[in-house]
Amino acid sequence: MNRRNFLKMLGISAMSMPLLAKAVLNHQSPSLNGLSEWEKCAKSPSYFIKNYFEIKSATKGTVNFDLYTFQEYQLRMFEKHNHLVTVKARQMGMTTLSVAYAMWTMIFKNQNMNVLFVCHSTEAKNHTMNIFRFAYDNLPEEFKIGLLTNNHYKIEIENGSKFHAVSSLLTCGCSECYNMVIVDEAGFCNNLKEFLLSMTYCLSENSKLYLISSRGGHNDWLTPPVRRNYLPWSCHPERDAAWKERMVAILGKKQFDIEYNCV
Repeated sequence: MNRRNFLKMLGISAMSMPLLAKAVLNHQSPSLNGLSEWEKCAKSPSYFIKNYFEIKSATKGTVNFDLYTFQEYQLRMFEKHNHLVTVKARQMGMTTLSVAYAMWTMIFKNQNMNVLFVCHSTEAKNHTMNIFRFAYDNLPEEFKIGLLTNNHYKIEIENGSKFHAVSSLLTCGCSECYNMVIVDEAGFCNNLKEFLLSMTYCLSENSKLYLISSRGGHNDWLTPPVRRNYLPWSCHPERDAAWKERMVAILGKKQFDIEYNCV
């Protein structure tokens, strides 16, 4: 990808905020009738995640990642766009969803998939690796591909695909080419602009770059003109007017709008 096109993409990926409800109503899921489980998963990341991607629940123990409608919509946005900026409310499950999507591409979509997952802290990096490792360990045997590397920052499987998680933009070397780069809580990452410029040498025209963050933070790119996708608190089915009233009482209206309305 040349630098001019890359910077043009950053300056926006400028689309109006999608109408989530309309998109959900108009979407038709692919038919999975008559397919094997492998074929169903290969055809639908949503099917794979809901049926085979296991997570740890604080209240229920080990459970499948049962997706909300807005999370299924986000998966379709991942599939549709190579370059995607998502501004979202807090605690929307985007980290887990992004890890699950990365795993799906590594197993079912592309061999030699090289994924870089950038986190804003060491704790977040460790949490991300634990999500990936736990879900992979709990896959059915027929979906597992042998592990070549399994350490604190990288998992590599025998089809050549790799998942790297790093805790600082400064640790991201430019010696490798990546098929997918996910920057989680991008608004809180230091040196973001320098990192994005360095990625011009690491991404091809077909590589995927996803920037995901809540509205808080210190990076000035998280402004309305650069929003490609918008997921406010009201997308979450477990949040209603009473929930909003409680949160506004705790945070105040201004902070609530930043943290949950993405404004």
